[in-house]
Amino acid sequence: MHSIKSIVVIAAVALLAAMAGCEQPQPVVEHSGAVLVNYSGGAVYESDMQRTLDTLPDQVRRGLESNPERQGELLEMLVMRDMAAKEAEANGWLSDPELAQMIEDGRRQVLYNYWIKKEIELDEVTPEMLEAFYQENIDKFRVGEQREVQVIGTADEASINKAFQRLNNGDEFGTVAREMSNSPTAQEGGSMGSVEKGDLVKELDEVVFSTDAGQISKPAKTQFGWYIIKVVATTPPSERPLEQVKDQIEPHAKSWAEQKRYMERTEQLKTKYAVEVVTAEPAAEPATEPVEASDAQ
Repeated sequence: MHSIKSIVVIAAVALLAAMAGCEQPQPVVEHSGAVLVNYSGGAVYESDMQRTLDTLPDQVRRGLESNPERQGELLEMLVMRDMAAKEAEANGWLSDPELAQMIEDGRRQVLYNYWIKKEIELDEVTPEMLEAFYQENIDKFRVGEQREVQVIGTADEASINKAFQRLNNGDEFGTVAREMSNSPTAQEGGSMGSVEKGDLVKELDEVVFSTDAGQISKPAKTQFGWYIIKVVATTPPSERPLEQVKDQIEPHAKSWAEQKRYMERTEQLKTKYAVEVVTAEPAAEPATEPVEASDAQ
């Protein structure tokens, strides 16, 4: 779990970095809401607390918002942060090279995050984005050939042969299934609904997809017993339409579109700023002279 101290440190670095080192005039940070704490030379407002909460992961933020005691700890740390910052400035530490580098590193990270927010993140997914994502991932929305089947299952070969004989004599498949099958679907006339390749054990899978619609298979043995299959109907492969999967794919389409934007903007920036990767040459190993046998002695 994140400690209150670590939460404030993260937020403080982000805020300080965002304000430091920029050559452009800095906007004034506006405070709003009630004053939560007054201290000499400043105050902590509701907006300060909210900005800190907004920087946190959802789970951590929700935990703090529902726990008044931890909110009090956070408020105390915010006050401590402000007082410590004033003390650091009074001590002249802003000119310390180590702190300056930390601020510059943090400033770059905060600006990068803000660039992501402004340039990459999308407020909504357009119909064009959904269509493009759908087409690029069409294989994921394909439904394989389906076959509606009925089944008769028995524990031994003699019983399945008797069932098969009755079918050959013209008895209706559902009737034979109800009277002779030990399958869980027996009372439904052996109806298993529709299956795709891979839904059944290998032996039955091969039987189902090698039997034509309206036909009855010969008895087939599996590790679970003996079976006869009737293929009632077949449905050819199809694709689920976009409208059917729209809600399912929308969050994925958003991430996909943002990733594409990121890659495109990255290439644009590399060109704009003439990026060149410089690889250092490996240091040459010092030459060594061969050692004579007599020297080694």
